[in-house]
Amino acid sequence: MIRRLSTFWTAFTMLVWTGTAFSAEPVRVMTMPFDIRAPQNMAYLSTEIPKIIQDNLSAEGADVVEAPELSPAEVQQLFDDADGMRQKAGRGKANYVIWGKLVFEGKKFQLTARLSPVPGMGAPEEFQSSGDGIESLSGAVRSLAGDIASRLFQRVRITQIRVTGNQRIEADAIQAAMNL
Repeated sequence: MIRRLSTFWTAFTMLVWTGTAFSAEPVRVMTMPFDIRAPQNMAYLSTEIPKIIQDNLSAEGADVVEAPELSPAEVQQLFDDADGMRQKAGRGKANYVIWGKLVFEGKKFQLTARLSPVPGMGAPEEFQSSGDGIESLSGAVRSLAGDIASRLFQRVRITQIRVTGNQRIEADAIQAAMNL
């Protein structure tokens, strides 16, 4: 009798723990249109940059929430208003809101994205990427999206690997095998 009861409680406890482990809700992210400041007419990038970020975040496991349509004047006005962005994202039931700005100076560009939790206070977290020419913009946006995903999903980035105490294989060979 005691054996059956202990088996039952063990099974029940495992089911409860398994249920709580798999019941974590996915991160819901709203990506607002970006403020574009360029000498040429590149207004289409205002919605294209968020689409690339959304695609990358969706592939990482985030739920993408549809952003409201904003005029270019609203986007420019709201860039420095984190509370306004949080308020707009809160209407869509998002956990996080992303917005940003792309500034072209000659051939060089500076891409800035901000990430803020929706029910949050304080300054948003800022991510930056830069490059030369429109050709390198998509790579810069994907890099920025990767940085944002690392922050959203709290992934740790390995910055250095040191190989010590190995006399048979050169450290360079180990790092090359690890594709570093």
